[in-house]
Amino acid sequence: MSELVTKYEWGHLRRLAAEGPVPAQFRQDRKLQMELDRLDAMGFVEPVDPRGLNAIPQDYGHTYEEFDLKRYVAIIEAGREYVRLRERL
Repeated sequence: MSELVTKYEWGHLRRLAAEGPVPAQFRQDRKLQMELDRLDAMGFVEPVDPRGLNAIPQDYGHTYEEFDLKRYVAIIEAGREYVRLRERL
């Protein structure tokens, strides 16, 4: 079960499940976007912004400013359950 998500996706899930902001930066290679898209497709996270996950490159694609990932994506119950189960391994 620990190999269901990549180590980078796992990092996003753990940080989104924790209290407080989740500092992130847009990457020109769109790696962050691809990781979040995959977590969304798996039903672990959902977009918060009405524009969807495309809001991240729209707002930060021209800059390297740090932003709070929780303004754009939230972990949902299936994602929280995955984190709980995996942390018990």
